Amino acid sequence: KLSYLPDGLHTLRSLENFMVRNCPNLRSFPSIEGVALLLRTLGISCSDEVLPIGLQSCISLSSLEIDGCPNLISIPNLQDLHSLSSLTITSCKRLMGLPDGLDCLTRLKDLSIGGFCEEWDAFPSLSSIQHASLETLTLDGWAKLNSLPDDIQRFTALTELGIYNFDQMEALPEWLGNLSSVRKLYLRNCMNLMYLPTAGAMRHLTHLDIYDCPKLKERCVKGSGAEWFKIAHIPNIYLQGERIKG
Repeated sequence: KLSYLPDGLHTLRSLENFMVRNCPNLRSFPSIEGVALLLRTLGISCSDEVLPIGLQSCISLSSLEIDGCPNLISIPNLQDLHSLSSLTITSCKRLMGLPDGLDCLTRLKDLSIGGFCEEWDAFPSLSSIQHASLETLTLDGWAKLNSLPDDIQRFTALTELGIYNFDQMEALPEWLGNLSSVRKLYLRNCMNLMYLPTAGAMRHLTHLDIYDCPKLKERCVKGSGAEWFKIAHIPNIYLQGERIKG
């Protein structure tokens, strides 16, 4: 039931990590301008329509998490956050676009993104995101999405890929096999997903985790499922939290 935070953040001269999570009644986030240069980690979860003053000055940030902000409409330009290596922008149901400046984040290694305005028929373009450095990508979709964004084919340095909440998607694309560096694949809450790429497209995987994908779960039963022959070569397989191989 927290509805506000006290003023005075600017007096905390040694503050490096500031996380505010799961505060749905928090309507106003105080300015972080006074500590912007100190912050290394910032996490924001609130019901405000705008992000705190000072975000664009947090040039030492290595991790930024904007999650569960249902009234947030936009995110300011992030072009000056050159130290950012981890970025999360998820569960912001009114967000109508990605922030500008993502093309300037040359050190970005981990990106979790999605859960935006459900009026969109497709996932927003990821073409502005630096692809050479990105190692971990999690895409969080919504009910009407039936396909992955083609842009992720550019991310050839990826080692881990998570695909969540693409409810209308029935099959993963064969081009996932072009992401030859991906070793770990996480599939979660994809209610109608039934078909995986060919075994050849997944030959590089060492870890597959399927959770709350009811149709795919039935088709991946060890030894007898219709999709089992495609994944039998993968050393570590988890199905609904249970390790069935490895």
